[in-house]
Amino acid sequence: MYFINKVGWVGIKERKVLFDRKYSRTQFYIPGGVVYDGEKPEDAVVREVREELGVSLEPRTVKYFDIIEAQADGHPVGVVVKVRLFTGDYSGDMKPSNEIIELKWLTSADEIAVTPVGVLLLRLLKQKNLID
Repeated sequence: MYFINKVGWVGIKERKVLFDRKYSRTQFYIPGGVVYDGEKPEDAVVREVREELGVSLEPRTVKYFDIIEAQADGHPVGVVVKVRLFTGDYSGDMKPSNEIIELKWLTSADEIAVTPVGVLLLRLLKQKNLID
């Protein structure tokens, strides 16, 4: 088994969680991405949110939330993505940036629209009564 390590931001508003969609993709992803060598996961999620959503996470509010592992979307069977999830407050006006074409607030009823990792996140948030 091969692991891809990533970070993700869990942004919740009005009992919905934010996902984004990249150009050339049909499914929605958890905002986030790779952790560079020598980079702390907390710093990586701040950087990725700024790059993808155009907003600034306030570093003092960034907190570890959970970790999710699932089959990596678009990779051969056995390639697993491991996403360290963080929460945190942001400032600025959110808009798609860089490779992101669309932002969408989703509920647990939207499993069909997300990747395998996204499905696990929706179920976890529903179980914790954080989203509808």
